[in-house]
Amino acid sequence: MFDQLVKLNLSRPRTPILVLAAVLFLTLGVVLEFIARQPLVQNQLPFQAYGINHAQLETQLKMLNQFVQSNGAPDCFLFGNSQSFREINTDAFEQAYEQASGEDVLCYNFSVTGSQIATTAAFNKVLVEKYHPRLVVIGTSFLDYTEGRDQQNDERFKESEWLKYHAGENSISGWLMEVSYAWRALTYLSYAAPYGMDFEPVTHEAAQWDTEIALKGNAVSKKFINPLAPEEDGFVKKMQAEFGSFGLSENNFSALEDVIRYDQGQGAQVLLVEMMYHPALLDLKDARGNPRVDRAQILGLIQRVNTRLDQMAQTYASTYIHFDASLPIPENGWFDLYHLNNNGAKVFSAWLGGQVAGWVIENPSR
Repeated sequence: MFDQLVKLNLSRPRTPILVLAAVLFLTLGVVLEFIARQPLVQNQLPFQAYGINHAQLETQLKMLNQFVQSNGAPDCFLFGNSQSFREINTDAFEQAYEQASGEDVLCYNFSVTGSQIATTAAFNKVLVEKYHPRLVVIGTSFLDYTEGRDQQNDERFKESEWLKYHAGENSISGWLMEVSYAWRALTYLSYAAPYGMDFEPVTHEAAQWDTEIALKGNAVSKKFINPLAPEEDGFVKKMQAEFGSFGLSENNFSALEDVIRYDQGQGAQVLLVEMMYHPALLDLKDARGNPRVDRAQILGLIQRVNTRLDQMAQTYASTYIHFDASLPIPENGWFDLYHLNNNGAKVFSAWLGGQVAGWVIENPSR
C-alpha cells in the first residue's frame, strides 16, 4: 500500500476583503455625494447643516452663498452679535459710505445672535480667509465684556467640529462638514433627533429666520417697544446677572485682539464700532419707574470698557467709533433697550456709513 500524501494549499484571495470593503465604502460615498448634490435633494433642505444646530447662523451661511452667487464676494463684512445684526442696515450703510467717499462698496452683515466675541472671531476667520474683504467693521459694546459674558458660552459654538477645523485642528468630521453635501445632509437629519425625527420644529425655526434676515444679512424686524416703560423684573435680573460684580471679560478682549491681528494680516482694514443702547438701560427702573442703585457702577463699567477699546484701536492703528447719542432715533425705533429695530437701524447705519468712509479716506490702506 502506498501512503497517499495530501497537501492543503492555502492562498490569499487576489482581492483582500479589507480592500474590497474600502472600495465599496468609497463607491457608496461617491453615490451618496452625487445624490445629495442634486437639486431635488438640496431644495428639500432649509440650509446647509454644519453641525452647530444654530438656525440663524446656518441660514446666514446659506444666504451669504446665494448673495455671492448673485453679486460676487463682499469687499466689506460687518461682524458682531445680535446688536450689530439688528442695528446695522447694510443698504443704508453702503449708501452713506458711497455718498461720503464716492467709492462703491459691497457689504454683507454676518452678525450672529448669541455669539461671544470669541465666537465672532471664529466666523470672522472662516469668511475673511475665504473672501478676502478689504474692510471689516466689528460691532461691539460694553455688553460684550461684562463679567456675565464669560459664563454664557454657547456650547454649540465651542464644540463645533467645523469651527475647530477652520481654527486649524485636524478633524475628519470638520473637513467633511466643509466639503461634503452628503455629510451635511446627514447632519441635518440629526437635528430632528431630539424631536423624535419630527422635522417640523427645525424647518419652522429656519423659516422664521428666512423672513427675518435681509438679502445682505441684517435683521428686518420693525417690532418695537416703549423704552421709557418700566422694565420687567425678569429683564432686570438678566441684566444684573450680566454685570455680576462689574468685572471685565478678559477672554473677550483677547479674542477681539486676535480678530484685529488676523484680519489686518489678511490685508483688511478693521474698524470697531460702538453699538447703540437706550439710556434707560443704565437705570434698570423698577415697577414704579424709579432708577435702581446700579447706575454709577454701570457707567463706570462702560467707561472702563470704552477706554480699553480706544487703547486697543490705537495700538493697531485702527479706530473705535463711539455712537452719537443725539441721533434722531424714532420713537418706534427700539427693538428693546439694547437693540434697534430696522426703523432705528436705518438712521444709525446712515450715520455710521459716513463715519466709516471718513476714517477710510483719512487712512488709506497701505
